[in-house]
Amino acid sequence: INRYNNIYICSHIQPDGDSLGSIMALAMAIKKLKNKANINVIKVDDTPSVFDFLPNIDIIKEQDLSQEVELFIALDSSDKERLGIGAEFLCKAKAVINIDHHITNENFGDVNIVLPSSGSTCEIVYKLIKYMGIEMDKDIATCLYTGINTDTGRFMYSNTTYETHIIAAELI
Repeated sequence: INRYNNIYICSHIQPDGDSLGSIMALAMAIKKLKNKANINVIKVDDTPSVFDFLPNIDIIKEQDLSQEVELFIALDSSDKERLGIGAEFLCKAKAVINIDHHITNENFGDVNIVLPSSGSTCEIVYKLIKYMGIEMDKDIATCLYTGINTDTGRFMYSNTTYETHIIAAELI
């Protein structure tokens, strides 16, 4: 992430809370880390209106394929096909980071951060943000909490762990 300044972030078609929360939280965090970087969040499908409350939802936009893609970060997508139009950006990228929690992930990145024991991709993004030493703010926390909440069925699914609750408590 530190090596590149033209970064594209993408999640899967038919976005849900985890996909939206993870792309937006990571985009905002990287912007804090690299203020001068060009962070592009790719719109691959319409965003359900139920998520209109998310801070900075407007950063998700249709992107220009003619631009150079230095780094492509795929979130919450177990394979390239789920990226929709994002797969075309991935093919142009100099480097690819794949962050996901699905056991079926095909590890298509140059760097694969795939943790099936996590209840959501937002849990992994939370850990990554903490590892990078980026300050958590209300907007990032809201996006991450939304993804964790939705992908764990409001903390009722079997993918909910003690760590899920600890992270959610810290985000609150």
